Amino acid sequence: MMDINKIREDFPILSRTVYNRPLVYLDNGATTQKPRCVVQAMVDEYYSVNANVHRGVHFLSQQATELHEAARETVRRFINARSINEIIFTRGTTESINLMAYSFGEAFLHEGDEVIISTMEHHSNIVPWQLLAQRKGIVIKVIPMTDEGELLMDAINRGCTDILLGIGGSATNDGGMGMLTALGWRFLDHNGEELAGVGGNLDKIAQIVDSAVDEAVKKLHIRVACDVQTPFCGPDGATRVFAPQKGADEETVEVLENGMQHFADMITKRFHLPDFSTIAGGGAAGGLGGALMAFLGAELLPGAEVVLDALQMDAHLRGADLVITGEGKIDRQTLTGKVPYAVLQHAKRQGVPTLVIAGAVEDAERLKEAGFMAIRNINKGNTIPPSEWMQPEVARKQIQRTIELFIKHEG
Repeated sequence: MMDINKIREDFPILSRTVYNRPLVYLDNGATTQKPRCVVQAMVDEYYSVNANVHRGVHFLSQQATELHEAARETVRRFINARSINEIIFTRGTTESINLMAYSFGEAFLHEGDEVIISTMEHHSNIVPWQLLAQRKGIVIKVIPMTDEGELLMDAINRGCTDILLGIGGSATNDGGMGMLTALGWRFLDHNGEELAGVGGNLDKIAQIVDSAVDEAVKKLHIRVACDVQTPFCGPDGATRVFAPQKGADEETVEVLENGMQHFADMITKRFHLPDFSTIAGGGAAGGLGGALMAFLGAELLPGAEVVLDALQMDAHLRGADLVITGEGKIDRQTLTGKVPYAVLQHAKRQGVPTLVIAGAVEDAERLKEAGFMAIRNINKGNTIPPSEWMQPEVARKQIQRTIELFIKHEG
């Protein structure tokens, strides 16, 4: 089990007493408290190697740069990023959101484009869009929330009957029990007592009651955009793959997995769904994908396909001589349903060759075997420092150069 007192010992500030009680700090979204090891690392840096990073040739500067990049590699491994180029250090969440908003907004947003936020947003995710609205004329749309934070139920109450739902990136592992509870389903234990819709109660469910579910909910047509192929439970299921990333220790993982398996067995019997626990995508968002499919008859769709369908990709392909698609880094993972591969499948059906470009390329032979006409690395052979590759103007020129050379020599 997680030892809370031991964790508190790592944060000296939590030894303080406030109002005659041990300090409990819940404002990490604004200022995050630092554990001893981080504070000590900062002290060591100031005492030993404090110097400019990336901007000096003397000994201390080079040592500081090496330590800085080593930290970037540590973070890359921790979050399983594919490259250190995906790791960008900022001074905090607000700066990160501003960086994303301005970078994306300046490059892609135009007058009349809509940015959708919820009423629950922190001001740091409102102000950047407001500034873009002043400068570029974009439109900010605000999604209302119910008092319980139930967006889906609010949409139903407003008369929505056809819903496209994007799932993923959740911090939950409840098999969709929380969502289903909000929509009217009741989950009872062996004593007939109602259970709260949380992952720790999954193994206690003895009965599922739908008498309080509104008919409007049962008649919904829901399409779910989901790129995760993870099944509901099992060795490669939602719990064992994602729960540790969400903070679950080994004991908690076992509790959640047992609950997910129990819930999967109940769903299989109730809805007569063979092999429900192994359906691809059922484990998305902690099992939400499976719950949507079983209880609401939702259709799980690859996110890339949903986007291409909305863009009427097949119509645009008619009469085309060449399709050009791309990705930041292209490798064998691209073939698991990412956008370039989805584009390739549409193009192949109409006999249109596909060129894929990327900032980094691996597994080129495997990609060619999959059907790409050609794979091009836009950064191959250039003399531009890697630190500048992500700059929009640099990337734009590299893309243009790569395509022009391809058309000239192979078009």
